[in-house]
Amino acid sequence: MDAMDPMDEGGSKRLIEEHDGSTVSAVLQGDLTVAAVDAVKDELFALLNSELIRLDLGQLEEVDTCGLQLLLIFQRQAAIHKRTLEVIDVPPQLADLLDLYGLSGFPDVSAQEGQA
Repeated sequence: MDAMDPMDEGGSKRLIEEHDGSTVSAVLQGDLTVAAVDAVKDELFALLNSELIRLDLGQLEEVDTCGLQLLLIFQRQAAIHKRTLEVIDVPPQLADLLDLYGLSGFPDVSAQEGQA
């Protein structure tokens, strides 16, 4: 499998997106680990072309520190580009990592957990 291919080993997309004007809703699924970040990073950063980004993380199965780094860089780039980032449905494993690193406010996680 090509490292830049946004498909996982089973052939399904890791990032499903739906555009509505200046808003994009995206669902990140599967693993977000050191083995997977290269396959999704370009597609993830392409979301920055929209003014409002709704990123649903509820279908992530495994997240490691490398995946967390990618999400934090994405959050920073969204702020630099003056984009609104709404993170929805943070899985427990990611919430635990955020707590471990003292980042439980990524971005307003508690206020947006489980919202659609």
